[in-house]
Amino acid sequence: MLRQRSMNHTHHSGCSVTLHPVFFILVFLLSFSSAQAEPFDGYIEQAHARNLAQAPYWNSLGHYFKGMITRESLIDDPTFFISLNGKADPQAELDMTIKSMFDDADQGDKHTLCRYPARVAWLKEELSIPVEQLPQPECTEYNDLIKKVAPSSAELVFPGPHINSPSSMFGHTLLNIYGEYQSKLLTYSVNYSAQTNETNGFTYAFKGLFGFYQGRYSILPYYTKVREYGDLESRDIWEYRLNLTPEETRRLVDHVWEMNDHYADYYFFSENCSFNLLYLFEVARPGVQLAEQGKTWVLPIDTIRQVEQAGLIAEATYRPSKARRMERLMSRISGPGEEYAFKLSHTPEQAGDLESAQLTDDPKDLFDLAIEDLDYRYLKQELEKEDYKKRYVALLSKRSKLGVSDEPVFVASPPEQGHRSSRLSLYTGIDDDDSFIDLSFRPGHHHLRDPANGYPSGAQIEYLHTLVRFYADKRVRLERFDIVNIFSVAPRNLFFPVTSWKIYTGLRRVTTKQDGRELTFEVNPGGGWSFGSRQLLWYLLGEARVGGAKKFLAEAGASTGLIYQSSGGRSQAQLRLAWFSDVAANFEQNYEVAAEENIALTNNLSLNLDVSGNRKWGQIERVARIGLSVYW
Repeated sequence: MLRQRSMNHTHHSGCSVTLHPVFFILVFLLSFSSAQAEPFDGYIEQAHARNLAQAPYWNSLGHYFKGMITRESLIDDPTFFISLNGKADPQAELDMTIKSMFDDADQGDKHTLCRYPARVAWLKEELSIPVEQLPQPECTEYNDLIKKVAPSSAELVFPGPHINSPSSMFGHTLLNIYGEYQSKLLTYSVNYSAQTNETNGFTYAFKGLFGFYQGRYSILPYYTKVREYGDLESRDIWEYRLNLTPEETRRLVDHVWEMNDHYADYYFFSENCSFNLLYLFEVARPGVQLAEQGKTWVLPIDTIRQVEQAGLIAEATYRPSKARRMERLMSRISGPGEEYAFKLSHTPEQAGDLESAQLTDDPKDLFDLAIEDLDYRYLKQELEKEDYKKRYVALLSKRSKLGVSDEPVFVASPPEQGHRSSRLSLYTGIDDDDSFIDLSFRPGHHHLRDPANGYPSGAQIEYLHTLVRFYADKRVRLERFDIVNIFSVAPRNLFFPVTSWKIYTGLRRVTTKQDGRELTFEVNPGGGWSFGSRQLLWYLLGEARVGGAKKFLAEAGASTGLIYQSSGGRSQAQLRLAWFSDVAANFEQNYEVAAEENIALTNNLSLNLDVSGNRKWGQIERVARIGLSVYW
């Protein structure tokens, strides 16, 4: 019995000894695992559970855009992303952002908390991350920026088109950030633009079409932009005060800081200065979605309309350019008065005194025009500083003795009130004895026959315009495919001796000597002069046509025309005469004449009438059409 008890005791004792080590090992492993758990793991799990990587606001912060198959960031600079796969994987970028927020390493301004203030603020709020759990880097550079800019409100700025520059014919958009001083010229501007020193407008336009430039955000004093766009480039400026709160404005600036020194490939018609501002509005005001709701082709004026529709605009202000101010003065001065003002500015020693000039114009207008011109030429660096100061003081001294002029009132149609960029047209017409229906589509932007309200007079730029003709006998023909069609008709005068010009390239169906009407590739440049006013322009251009289909075509010639625009911008007419000679076929002479009329029924609906005739290779062709155009 003793042995039995002893064995039982041993068995009991053995069980106790065997279980205790296992128990302690389990406890140790659990405690070790708990000790190794990182503080960010729980927040990453929470972000996964809530699917924050697919949240619209995270997509805005990373500029993620839904393509045909996947969602990918439009930012092309790999240094912008914390994750190696951040560009194509929003989830990986979010996980690495949360993880790096807790990094205790001494990184200074390079710490995630300093580099990505907008991301961090959103994640802290969404995941309820206590501040005391995070490190406290100094973020010296970021804090200096916020102190300098002191963001409290914002303004969207639209420098209008500059019709004599191919790179500026669409206008531009930027943002003003108002701070403590609330002065327009003391504000900072947020600008997105292509980084280039290219001075050739055609080269700039070509490279911009195919993404050869890097686009970057920048923050600069606004007065430098006023000089650049308003005075030097003769561009009117519209300023749209936004109803963003101080908190929303701060978020906007935070995101600009995140984008600092990071680039995206710049595309002239899509990922451009205007499109990339849309993400700033999305970050500033959560819930606003603009980038993916826009069109494939995004123009500055389209951005203004999107921002207006989103309810972000409070009021608009018009700032006329120096060229517009000079134009207004010239409209009140006679021809001899204009010459006298020109002499005052350019050769004051030849101007003589006002009494001997015997002018009927208001002397104040003459001196105001001369002073504006002097300032304009100095801004264009046509005058040395000392020469400018000497002339300016002399003119100002004489002007001060003439009294104060009435403050000029400038009236202009807001650009967002003009027709929309895309156009669909349906015509019915007759081509000699054949009746037809024309269907045409244009993604953008503006033709001289379109309603003129809200657009600069004499400026035309279209791209990818396609016209298909359906004949009554069931023939269907591609009548034309215009790749680019630019026409700049700027009036020439003493103060602005500008050149009018055009460039067309595309496919047109034309009459050839051997093959009848044939679809022909064509390049048609031209240059010359135009005269008149914004309401009535007359132009004379020398032109060339080079191209062909089965055979090479080369023509040289000239064209002249009249463009009339009613004061209300609701009706427009154009008459064009052209003469060409085929240099390879004994200088066969060909003539063209065309007349067009556009009547705007509404901002985005117009009635079009046009007639044309031409004589080519001894054949005479006549076409008459009437139709409707819808803009959206």
